[in-house]
Amino acid sequence: MAKDGKSRLFIALNLPPKVKESLAILLTKLKNYDRLVKWCQPEGLHLTLHFLGEIGSQTERDVTAALESLAGKFGALEFKLGALGAFPNLSKPKVIFIQCRQVNGDAVYRLQNELGEKLKQLKLTVDFRAWRAHITLGRVKSGLEASLPENLALPSGNFIINSFELMESELKPIGAAYRKIASFKL
Repeated sequence: MAKDGKSRLFIALNLPPKVKESLAILLTKLKNYDRLVKWCQPEGLHLTLHFLGEIGSQTERDVTAALESLAGKFGALEFKLGALGAFPNLSKPKVIFIQCRQVNGDAVYRLQNELGEKLKQLKLTVDFRAWRAHITLGRVKSGLEASLPENLALPSGNFIINSFELMESELKPIGAAYRKIASFKL
């Protein structure tokens, strides 16, 4: 928790250890290719559903109660890793990610939308732009231009996620450190 009594929070789907191991190998290759990018630490990789920003302890309790109301409503989610992508685009990347696609259904989109509606009811700022399931791998350092290698072997295979979490993000010089606040069964 920050000194002012607020925590920097987000809601996420955490990845299974085997997926993080596969992505750690990819990150090692990417680090060797382009050092203009601040690459993520493999242990912190996740799919962000909603970023909440700095919120106080009462709001955190309200968010936790709202998340609890959605627990058990969606069932386990199966995903498949896809291609590398970037925001705003691959030719001038600022955020580099690997795409994720839910296998057999769209429950992750319903979850993300219902979470947004719950957060809106709590008067929190919600980003309702079209959401894309992705895992952020790195961010291009401010003012610099990076490029991605062509024909890079990407991890493949399906994986299952059984819960969603309320997470705290603490910004540090070496990158963000994440801590699970609460976990909810899908």
